[in-house]
Amino acid sequence: MGWRSAVVVLLFGTCIAQAQTDERLVTEPWTGSQWGQTFDHALYQEQGHVKGEPGNQSNTQMFWWDSIGRFRFNSSDENAPSIAYRYVTVNFDSNSPSLPDTLDKVSLAGGLHLGEVYGGKVGLVLGAGWSGDNPFADVDGMFGIGHVTWTKALSAQNYLVLSIDYDGSAAFLPDVPTPGFMVVHREENGSIGFGYPRSFVRWDLTDRLSVEGEYRVPYSIDAYVDYKIAGGFSVFGNLADSFEAYYLNDESRENRFFQQMARAEVGIRYAKGDFYQGMSLDVGLSVGYAFEQNLYRGFDVRDLDKTAEISDAPYVALVLRGTF
Repeated sequence: MGWRSAVVVLLFGTCIAQAQTDERLVTEPWTGSQWGQTFDHALYQEQGHVKGEPGNQSNTQMFWWDSIGRFRFNSSDENAPSIAYRYVTVNFDSNSPSLPDTLDKVSLAGGLHLGEVYGGKVGLVLGAGWSGDNPFADVDGMFGIGHVTWTKALSAQNYLVLSIDYDGSAAFLPDVPTPGFMVVHREENGSIGFGYPRSFVRWDLTDRLSVEGEYRVPYSIDAYVDYKIAGGFSVFGNLADSFEAYYLNDESRENRFFQQMARAEVGIRYAKGDFYQGMSLDVGLSVGYAFEQNLYRGFDVRDLDKTAEISDAPYVALVLRGTF
């Protein structure tokens, strides 16, 4: 866990904060007349194996894809109703008894602005999802999503966000609503937010250099640096740690499966605004290295049993961003 602490210091001392099916659906501001945003990150590892298991059965060639996005129904109204999705899929391609064949998580939510209370804007997010190792085979994989937010401007550049959050697929406290808060500071060249369960930074340091970072309780970290070269091309680096929980087919909801994957990658990116009828083209290709690939069983992060560990492995990745 030591390297995570160093990254947290980097993030808070110095986004990846794409909208998902959470409170960001009603708290993240839109840019101009955009009506949609998407983000896809897919990677492929070829040379991994499950540590401690003999023979070829331990070999794994992992494919991992995380896709998120949000859309609003009126691009000229910042308070218009909106919807968001998230889809995560993992294919281990392994005969190891410690690994499921696949893991999937999908969720869909809608967001509404309900008006003002005590000088703050009230937002509501409601949704549902499913996770498991056998797509939609077990209704016990279903989970609910609910967020109530209150956003108040403290000044022209500072905001306070209070929330009550429920995510039935969360790695921490999936069974109860939890309170959240965030203090946000926005300027022309970026924004920064500090709070619970999420903190973030997005900042243009120069005309060419930008940084993004996010930490979300309990262990999810994403740090990104981008340097523009010319003609829409840039080089980037990404350091991240993801921690996901899944329900399992024919298993108790108290015995969930957890996948952790830390990764570091560098790549080249090409971005062109208004590529076609207001849509942008933004694609990145990268090479990276995955490590701390641990698998656990348990209810949530307070009481987990480590069941397997996948070896460190190189990978290739594709990153797609869409604005509409």
